[in-house]
Amino acid sequence: MSHLLVGAVSAVGPPVGVAARVLTVEEIGEREHRLWRRLAEEAAVSSCTNVFFGPDMLLPAWRLLDDAAGVELLVVERDDHGEEDGRRWVLAVPLASPSRPWRHPVRMRGTWQHSQAFLGSPLVLPDATDAEWSALVRAVAGTGAAAWLATDLDGSCARRLEQAAARLGLPTRRIDDHRRAVTRRRESNDYATLTISGKNRKELRRLRRRLGDEADGVETVDLAEGAGADDVRDAARQFLDLEAKGWKGADGGAMASHDDQARFFEEACVALASRGDLQLLCLRVGDGSPAAMGVNVRSGATVSTWKIAYDERWSAYSPGVQLTLDCFSSFHDSGADVLDSCAKPGHDMAERLHPDRRRIATVAVGLGPARGTVSVGTLVPWLRLRDRARRALVAIRTHRPDRPRGRHQA
Repeated sequence: MSHLLVGAVSAVGPPVGVAARVLTVEEIGEREHRLWRRLAEEAAVSSCTNVFFGPDMLLPAWRLLDDAAGVELLVVERDDHGEEDGRRWVLAVPLASPSRPWRHPVRMRGTWQHSQAFLGSPLVLPDATDAEWSALVRAVAGTGAAAWLATDLDGSCARRLEQAAARLGLPTRRIDDHRRAVTRRRESNDYATLTISGKNRKELRRLRRRLGDEADGVETVDLAEGAGADDVRDAARQFLDLEAKGWKGADGGAMASHDDQARFFEEACVALASRGDLQLLCLRVGDGSPAAMGVNVRSGATVSTWKIAYDERWSAYSPGVQLTLDCFSSFHDSGADVLDSCAKPGHDMAERLHPDRRRIATVAVGLGPARGTVSVGTLVPWLRLRDRARRALVAIRTHRPDRPRGRHQA
């Protein structure tokens, strides 16, 4: 385990009692797991809470996913003599191995977000100081990268990171800044009335009745509630099978199409369920098969819609929308404050059904003296140039009469 006492970006090092460490997955022992768990639990009360970077989700991803090679966990810790270990983790973020994102000529470190992680905010204690945030940035600089690409940050985390960089005299640039569909808690469980007209709500009720008539009954159950590890694993596999039967299976994007992703999904579900942080909602028809399934994961007062899939045989009855409406009810009953859709910008169903928004930003931080400044300054025009080139290539391919057409042409 290497302590990083980094002074490359500033003459002033971290405060006494604060240190940063870079850990490999092999170095996560019982002590580290305990400190990580404590951080995740205490971070859950902040707006930066991130279920994807807690040990229940990140550790199986780190151990099982094919693209986890070279990933390291960067940790800022402080002295805490009241703790058993005498130390306390304050911030933690996984870093991917150095790369050239979007084929940019300068190598950077990026926050590691695998394809099933939909938030990139570091785990952070609510009382983390400015100096501890600055220690995080110093530590990334200490890995030798010219820049840090911090992806999909909650808006408040993005501001803290930008402020930390500014204190160290480092440039930052927001590469992406968008608003993601969420639902915030109201006093009463009438969320559907906020976004769906009375006429459309009536039509959805009619479709649900017709689904029940056609399928000899319909009900929504939580397959994770009170379930043991084996039952949770069976329910997770049922979701994998359902997802694979739909368009993601046809596109090769279903988790079941990739052994490493399927194993990770099962292990994460079992770990989350053991702590009561998993919902496996199933819109079940009369023969016991799922018309739709949704996987929700919880961290503190935030519930995140991790995955959803439906049986296309029942698509005429809008099973995905029906399950989302049931999800609103379970969210309200849970006492949570925020239901995060985890959807990309422009996702039609999420933006139609969720009335609120949260800010999500990707921030590039220059770490070099020169290379870092140049790399951050060129990222936005570089991306614009690549987008123009991609659009031109699509236009050329579209107008080639000898090229087969299909949904994958873009």
